[in-house]
Amino acid sequence: MRSLAIILFSLLAQIAVSAPQKRCLYINSYHTGYAWSDGIRKALQAELEGLCTLREEQLDSKHHPEPSFLKRRARAIMQVVKDWQPDLIIASDDNSIRWVVQPWLRDSDIPVVFCGLNWSMAEYGLPYRNTTGMIEVAPIRPLFRQVKRIVRPARQALYIDTDNLTGRKDLERHQRVGSQLGIQVDGRLVHDLSEWKAALAAGQDYDFIILGSSSGIRGWQAEAAARQVRRHNKRLVVTVYRWIMPLAHYGLVKLASEQGRWAGLTAATLLQGRLQPADIAVIANREWDVWTNPALMRTNDIDIPATLLDKAKQVPSP
Repeated sequence: MRSLAIILFSLLAQIAVSAPQKRCLYINSYHTGYAWSDGIRKALQAELEGLCTLREEQLDSKHHPEPSFLKRRARAIMQVVKDWQPDLIIASDDNSIRWVVQPWLRDSDIPVVFCGLNWSMAEYGLPYRNTTGMIEVAPIRPLFRQVKRIVRPARQALYIDTDNLTGRKDLERHQRVGSQLGIQVDGRLVHDLSEWKAALAAGQDYDFIILGSSSGIRGWQAEAAARQVRRHNKRLVVTVYRWIMPLAHYGLVKLASEQGRWAGLTAATLLQGRLQPADIAVIANREWDVWTNPALMRTNDIDIPATLLDKAKQVPSP
């Protein structure tokens, strides 16, 4: 009996080893080197390690926002789906939904977990029968409330971002929240570094400045932008992006790791086969870090109350 048990155990072990591992396809709206999507990928990989073979396809929409390019990339990704036959798809950020999931995978038999989708599902008609996900919401309201404790009056702000899909959506949301709190938010959506510098100069006529993402700005040079802020800015600068904090004094920063971690854990749950995507509610992110930049505060003569600096993370001095 003992020898039979050993044989059976050996056979089961061989079956387990030889069983094909499940396949997960990750559709990244952006590119390697973009801090936000890098953070999502890192957390996603950590959660799915050993659970499925994770393959990544990138839309590269920051470098190539042209619809003709994105349609070609979407078709190429769908060819991967056809050939590789993933058990599950993870899609991060808006363009992966706009160009791949909505036109090609809506209500298909392949489960889709999305994350990083800015603000709302409504424009894409989500959720579909085969989807669940995490919405990306920036902590604009608490940020504006903190600004009102730093700047008095805080009635007019200039929002500076890239002229792309995310920039336009973020501007609209800042304007909506600002109007509810008595803050008029004007926008400057820019295409290159020279336009960004001009927008920063225009911001000196406002009570404070909000910086969106720099990704997609042609000719972007982080050090050149930092010099511009150090030498020519005297207004409070705030942001919700971690990689913009070297240019800002204060930020409430949303976490890419939260998006990737949730997507990975949800994908792992679906791979077990006990639940369907429709069984898992879509949620919004709930975490952010407080950041300050003491060196830039001193350079620009910006004073922030000590109560807002307590437990804040600090940008290292250059």
